[in-house]
Amino acid sequence: MHGYYGLGFGAAAPGFPWVHLVLWILGLAVFLAVSFFVIRAAQNGQKRAGVSRVAAFERLAERLAAGEISKEEYLEVRSLLAEEKR
Repeated sequence: MHGYYGLGFGAAAPGFPWVHLVLWILGLAVFLAVSFFVIRAAQNGQKRAGVSRVAAFERLAERLAAGEISKEEYLEVRSLLAEEKR
């Protein structure tokens, strides 16, 4: 009644068994594309964290120059920021 393919893989496209291969390849391509963009987004997030750290050093230097913090506070915070970088 259902032929060689039964209700399995060929039921979606009887007479075209290669459709399954195409669907598997398409699914793999979608998976790889999503993985690529997720990894790329994670790497961009790490780069942005580095930029904000540079901004923190600049802001710290500005606060020292404006007299908002002492030299000791500046050196302490700068060393803490440098440790986070590692």
